[in-house]
Amino acid sequence: MAEIASVPVIHWPLVIDHALMPSGERLALSTLRGLRLGLLLGIARPSRLSDELEEEGITPLCRLRFKDHRLPSRGLLRRASEIARQKRLDAWLVTAKCRTRLPSHVGNVPVVVVERALDISDETLALLDIA
Repeated sequence: MAEIASVPVIHWPLVIDHALMPSGERLALSTLRGLRLGLLLGIARPSRLSDELEEEGITPLCRLRFKDHRLPSRGLLRRASEIARQKRLDAWLVTAKCRTRLPSHVGNVPVVVVERALDISDETLALLDIA
C-alpha cells in the first residue's frame, strides 16, 4: 500500500483593508462606520463578507443577492434602486468580483468595493520560503 505524505495545512484568513470608491479613491474601512449601507452581492457565500463587516463594526441595513458568476437582472437593479431611495443609503458595498458586473452607481448611490487581502504571517512566509 502506498504511503500518503503529510502536507501542512496553511490557513490564510482574509482581512478587510479598505473601501474603494467609484472615483478610485481608497478610504479606511473605519470611515464607513455609521453610514447607511447596503450589501449587493453576487458571490457564493455572502455571509462570509457580512460576518467580516460585522467584526469591523459595520452593519448593512439591507442585503441583496444576484447569482454567482451572473449579471444582476434589470429587475434586481430596479429593486436595488428603490431600496436605496427608501432606506436613503449612502453606498452599496460589493466585492471586487461583484463590481465587475455592476455600474458605478445603483439608484444614484455609489457602489463601493470592500477590498479584502490575505493576512499572511511572517511565520507562514518563512515556511513557504518567500520572505
